Amino acid sequence: MIRFDPNLVNVPSGQPFVVNVVVDNVKDLFSLPFLVQYDAKVIQIDEVRHGGFMSSDGQAVAIVQRVDQENGVAIISLIRPPGTSGTSGSGAVVALVARSLGKGQTTLRIPQVNARTATQETISLATGECVVVVQ
Repeated sequence: MIRFDPNLVNVPSGQPFVVNVVVDNVKDLFSLPFLVQYDAKVIQIDEVRHGGFMSSDGQAVAIVQRVDQENGVAIISLIRPPGTSGTSGSGAVVALVARSLGKGQTTLRIPQVNARTATQETISLATGECVVVVQ
């Protein structure tokens, strides 16, 4: 599974907050491209930080990100170095540093994920959501 932690955020308008993207019980996770969607009128993603899980064995992990604030989409991709194995277990892959913009509610969703093993086999991941309530 790939999910958000926490899955509910209550935040005053104009305040920063952090939501982790977490994988649960994966085996040999080598690359993890995924999309995050949200309402750009309610929140803004300012930064995507390494979560540590995919580099837990000391390997450097490349992270590529493109946040399209106008459309409320973040494209995020993590990949381990060629010739290394994937990581297994559970943990945070990235931390989304965001800011609330205006009162309302939005749901962070992962509509697309393309996780792969070191041998390029597809890893099927269910997705979770996070509700953000701006007061």
